[in-house]
Amino acid sequence: MKNVHLLTAVLTISLFGLSTQASAAETSRTTPAPKSANQIIKPQLAPSIKAQPKTLTPLIPDRPDLDVFSIRILSNYMAVGSTIPIHATIGNGGKLSSGATSVRFVVRGGPQGPNTPTYTHTVPFASLSPNMANTAVFDLRLDGAVSGYGNIQVIVDPQNTVAEMNEQNNTMNKTFYISPQ
Repeated sequence: MKNVHLLTAVLTISLFGLSTQASAAETSRTTPAPKSANQIIKPQLAPSIKAQPKTLTPLIPDRPDLDVFSIRILSNYMAVGSTIPIHATIGNGGKLSSGATSVRFVVRGGPQGPNTPTYTHTVPFASLSPNMANTAVFDLRLDGAVSGYGNIQVIVDPQNTVAEMNEQNNTMNKTFYISPQ
């Protein structure tokens, strides 16, 4: 019977100690074991320390995570004046659906210079379920482009309308070569 009372007392002390920590400085203080299971244990706090009420932190639910997986140019001939279909594969690696957003294509039509045209096009993008992917398409006509290396940048959720687990993987760049006519 003594063992039952001692076990009850130890459990009571353990549970009480977990729920009444007032500060880091007080965590090393211990309450002596009660002599009987009926003894009431009162917290022993320094006179200047008051126990703070516990506040519950709300759980942050899992979020979607949109990511640009790949950029593909579906043309073997990329020359000034030609039309090139650009496909960007977007995935949701999060645990919730993403909600509708958009995908922005920013294409620099040749080497960096003061007269290099920049083509910008934004397309709507439907909601993605978790662990799913879909493709955004932009058919770009390279009118006014300059021969040389250009750059494609794809940005998913450019207005940041979807609260995601990781906002750092929403952009991808790809370099491509534009031939003269």
